[in-house]
Amino acid sequence: MSDNTATLTIPAVTLERVSFSIDDNQILSDVSFKQPVGACTCIIGGTGCGKSTVLKIAGGLIVPESGAVLIHGKNIFWFSEKQEEALRKVTGFVFQNGALWQNTSVFNNVALPLQVHFPELPQNEVQKRVRALVEELGYYETLTVRPAELSVGEQKLIAIARALITDPEIVFMDDPTANLDDDSIEHVYNKITKLRKRGVTLLIATNNEELLYRFADYIGVMKLGKLEIFGCYEDVIENTAVSMKGTLQRLKRRGRRVCEEEIIGDGSEMSNRSDV
Repeated sequence: MSDNTATLTIPAVTLERVSFSIDDNQILSDVSFKQPVGACTCIIGGTGCGKSTVLKIAGGLIVPESGAVLIHGKNIFWFSEKQEEALRKVTGFVFQNGALWQNTSVFNNVALPLQVHFPELPQNEVQKRVRALVEELGYYETLTVRPAELSVGEQKLIAIARALITDPEIVFMDDPTANLDDDSIEHVYNKITKLRKRGVTLLIATNNEELLYRFADYIGVMKLGKLEIFGCYEDVIENTAVSMKGTLQRLKRRGRRVCEEEIIGDGSEMSNRSDV
């Protein structure tokens, strides 16, 4: 899981012919894709299409019936306990419903990954990091309350903070802007921008058009448990059929994106997405 040049040639996350069902209900069928290191991939699709399950399997939270999941080229379901612990240290997961621990404080929810993976950190440093991160995400209230006392949106911000507190290399986000007001969404966008600049690999399940437009390097389209389309943003949008409705068609109408680092020096163009 090092940052050396060799690892950049191996995909950060790979799904190979992954299938999963519950009882007789087929949730995923033969899903495959490769996620480059440092890229942002967004999985889109209707309710119940399987995009949340894709994230949970990619993050090692669900074991598929068949197929393989590789992180930096290694099958995570063959990991020893020590290897799995190392994986958890460098990955973060934002659940769709927050999934906070209800029987402890907001502070403990965010701090726990630090306490587990970095036990050598002094308590005052843990407190400093937790407070700085939640405020960066737009939460300025007390950390001593329990999650039940927060709004749904506040719980989502705390869930995002918990996933990011260890500065992970790979982050899985399930609908990170759901139930957030406009100001909170901008805080999340600002944080995603910083993660991108730091080279963090992002795999996001979302139908948020603005998030896709701003951040997606790759788009995967799920339908009825199958990955119907997967490719880089420009190719997926460019090849969207005129008859296709919904998010992709709206993105196509928005036209070519202008990236932060696109205009440089003498006015020549350089896309910051050309390396993925």
